[in-house]
Amino acid sequence: MVVCHACGSHGLEPVLFLGYLAPPLLFRPWEEIPGAQAAFPAQLVFCPCCALVQMGYVPETREELGPGEFALSPRLEEDEVVALVGDVLSVDEVQGPVVCMADHVQLSPYWRERGMSAFECAPTLEEAGRLREREGPAGVVCLGEEVGSSMDPHQSLEVALSLLDERGVVVMRMPSLLGVMETVRYDVVRHDRPRLFSLTALSGLLARHGLEPVRASRTERGPGMRVVAARSGTLEPDKAVATMLDEEKRLGLGDSMVLNDFARWCMESKVKLVRMVSELVERGETIWGMGAGPGASTLVGYAGLDEQMLARVADTPGSPRLGRCLPGTRIPVVSEEDLAEHQPDYVLFLEPDEAETAYSRLRALGYQGKFLIPLPEPRRV
Repeated sequence: MVVCHACGSHGLEPVLFLGYLAPPLLFRPWEEIPGAQAAFPAQLVFCPCCALVQMGYVPETREELGPGEFALSPRLEEDEVVALVGDVLSVDEVQGPVVCMADHVQLSPYWRERGMSAFECAPTLEEAGRLREREGPAGVVCLGEEVGSSMDPHQSLEVALSLLDERGVVVMRMPSLLGVMETVRYDVVRHDRPRLFSLTALSGLLARHGLEPVRASRTERGPGMRVVAARSGTLEPDKAVATMLDEEKRLGLGDSMVLNDFARWCMESKVKLVRMVSELVERGETIWGMGAGPGASTLVGYAGLDEQMLARVADTPGSPRLGRCLPGTRIPVVSEEDLAEHQPDYVLFLEPDEAETAYSRLRALGYQGKFLIPLPEPRRV
């Protein structure tokens, strides 16, 4: 039986089904003849008790998702950590080392330049215990996207707490349910990141571990939010936390009926995307995709795009995904230089957050064709 990842409740309500999707990190070699392959149900469910939105099915092990080398998760960059923590604590107030638990988090030279110690830590209680015993309690624990993507968010928070000084803070980033709904970003729904938090749902999870959000902000790119949490009662939450919570309440994010609206918006966006691509292909236009990150497989899989519609998908130089196929398809992943050389009529951005920078790179490489934006409203630019 499916239970809520945050509060353990049963009776979760289905809100959006994206079909059966291939493991998002399973990029098979192009020359390999396809064989049997797993497909996971991409069913989002809603918990009426704590308002968490999560995948109804999550593979039991990370290995089932595909090799981790293909993940290339977004980094919680140094300036983000500095800006977030700087809103709460000055450097002089940070007691103890800075610890980064997630392997995609960059340690910040900012702290080292000011005489602070900074360490990486695997997300296990054993490793955290050894680090705390050796270096003392941490003033800042950077969780990155661990709470949204780990197999067990409770364990991630317990490890962070085991490291944390009494007045320390935890810094994290994750997709925001509100942002995902506003921008119809169904591509962020993935089995390697099985939870979509509102700040309301995240606050409930944090409270179970004696924590509360003290800072909250939306990310500049993409439908994400950054949150700083502290032990309850140790730091004063700023007005942005209350403002975001009030907005979520006003918009009804604690009601599955609102999420049913989101499901309808996703379906309408998908139909428009398929229609746009199909009309271009029928006219003899060639279309390549741009960006082979894990979200691309959700977008392509939900829309049902195949190699007859997208001839190739280009990815960044040096990507380990080059020479392989987009998960669940026979669409080859090639380099950006190949795209510039072949000059397809259109390029469909499969990683909307990277569209602006990808556009600049492709133009610099000499690509002269046109572009397609898939979300939230499919359009040509």
